[in-house]
Amino acid sequence: MSAYQQLEIEREKQLENLAALHATYEELLVEKQAWESDRDTIAVHARELGYGAGDERFIRIVGRMEAPKEMPGAGGIYITGEPQFLSNKTLLIVSIIIFVLMLLSIIIVDILAYIKNV
Repeated sequence: MSAYQQLEIEREKQLENLAALHATYEELLVEKQAWESDRDTIAVHARELGYGAGDERFIRIVGRMEAPKEMPGAGGIYITGEPQFLSNKTLLIVSIIIFVLMLLSIIIVDILAYIKNV
């Protein structure tokens, strides 16, 4: 490979890097404009730092799963998974079993009380 071809390859890499830098610059420019004019962006970043509005109260809930550390930017959304739940058939079976066990325990207590009184 000649020196000229190596220089051409390096030039192409520099042009790619320049394009990537320009894209990064555009993203940072948009973010800077959001910081300067968008109150929601400022509020989101303030929340990440632990600040809140004057009329808000913070409640700490312990024993729950950790919230994701990375918050989406202003206007971002979370994609959540499907909720996990028990089917109605399973709940019906469990409730019938509990009902039968409760009924049996009441009957056994009544029988023992009857035997004790006799």
